Amino acid sequence: MFTPFQPSGAPRTSLNEFRQVVALARRSPDEARGRLDEMAAVDPGGVRSLVLGWLQGEVSEEGARALFPVLVEWRILRDLLFSGTSLPEPRAVRIAAQVAEIDPSFVGLLIEDLDSGDSTRTARIAKLLGEVEIQEHHLKPILRNFKHLPLRVQANVARAVGTLKPERAIVEELMSGAQDRVRANLIESLLLADYPDIRPILEVGIQDSNNRVRANAALGLYRLDDPRGEETLAAMLRSPDGRFPISACWAAGQARAEKLAPTIKALAMSREDALRRAAQKALSRIAAPKTSATPAAKPALAPSRPSARSTGAKPATKQRAPIWKSSVMEG
Repeated sequence: MFTPFQPSGAPRTSLNEFRQVVALARRSPDEARGRLDEMAAVDPGGVRSLVLGWLQGEVSEEGARALFPVLVEWRILRDLLFSGTSLPEPRAVRIAAQVAEIDPSFVGLLIEDLDSGDSTRTARIAKLLGEVEIQEHHLKPILRNFKHLPLRVQANVARAVGTLKPERAIVEELMSGAQDRVRANLIESLLLADYPDIRPILEVGIQDSNNRVRANAALGLYRLDDPRGEETLAAMLRSPDGRFPISACWAAGQARAEKLAPTIKALAMSREDALRRAAQKALSRIAAPKTSATPAAKPALAPSRPSARSTGAKPATKQRAPIWKSSVMEG
């Protein structure tokens, strides 16, 4: 049997009243929102207690889809999930991710809190931003705090930038001072999205000190028929630093750069396992027949170190289990 969390005595708002609001939200979110406002004006602590108890218990999918948008606009959900005193962090972040899937505006509300000065709240929001889909209107507020966010969040933002096609000034700001993984993800994202003003960014990228960033940028220039793309890959293939030839092999294979095949053939005899495998895979791709039925492959993530990533394959996406189940509260 469901028992609401009661930090300071029994709430005057009854459990039955809250159940009625959940049911009402399915039919009329506006009426449910108004009813919550009325209840909170009389008994704010009691309503907060009931909502928290609902989140701590079993939440049905139907109830979540009905009530989450109401609670998002009502602002209480943000406070309960990110205050640090209501729910354990793993569950709070998990619920927040589900809320964001149902109502993407929730992410925008959370971003407003990034510079709140509350370290617990900021840490939870950062974890959430590492999982959810970043949208265009999120970018500017994120940029204000970008360099202070965890690497995982920065990398997630970078992956989203290309499809959002922001102004070049925003892209350049993201590139400036970002860590290697973020810069590489950003260029990859722009390539995948056919970003319209990409050449100046690629010109900077081929001078980058990181192998992945340089390989992604060289691939982009190669596909723009810019000779600097092939020249950069040729130089990387000759580098004594093993990371650079591995990334160059990957990029040359993606580009099917036939002129680079003789150099790659020599690398296919290397004693270094990762380099030998990368070269062999590149040669296989370069030699593969080109058919009109098979579109040119989009660039994958260039490998940063000799590993399974040198194949260009991406790791499987981790699936989050939903929080909802059948709930006693919702009948």
